[in-house]
Amino acid sequence: MKIKPLYPYWKALRSGLACYVCVSINGSNPSCEDPMDGAVPVEAPCRQGRSGYAGLSYARYCVKIKGRRVSDGQKICIRRCSMQKLGGIHTHCGQFHLSDELYHGCIATCAQNWCNIGRSTTYPLIVAIVVLFVFLFHANQSLCP
Repeated sequence: MKIKPLYPYWKALRSGLACYVCVSINGSNPSCEDPMDGAVPVEAPCRQGRSGYAGLSYARYCVKIKGRRVSDGQKICIRRCSMQKLGGIHTHCGQFHLSDELYHGCIATCAQNWCNIGRSTTYPLIVAIVVLFVFLFHANQSLCP
């Protein structure tokens, strides 16, 4: 897994949401598939067009769409920014329409930075962050008498 420096994103995070952005059709982009690879680009801040408005607005949600097209079985995995969420729920699994095609799968929306990574890698990310903070705390304690 490729590790990216986070510094370029810190300034952008103050202004808007950061989401992973990628598309995989029938496994064409293995980095985008589950489990997701660290090589997937992050869009920060995420910006989207809105109907009735000129220009781009800061996105409010990250979304992950994973499904199989009913007509021919084509598989998709899409991670991106969104201005809309799913009604009052975070995840919908079942049938949905995308570009006038019927799919069977899941759509998940979330409102935190990098949250469209998927469940399979969320726990290790949290553990890595906790370990980093513990290390920094101990390093700071040893430098300050």
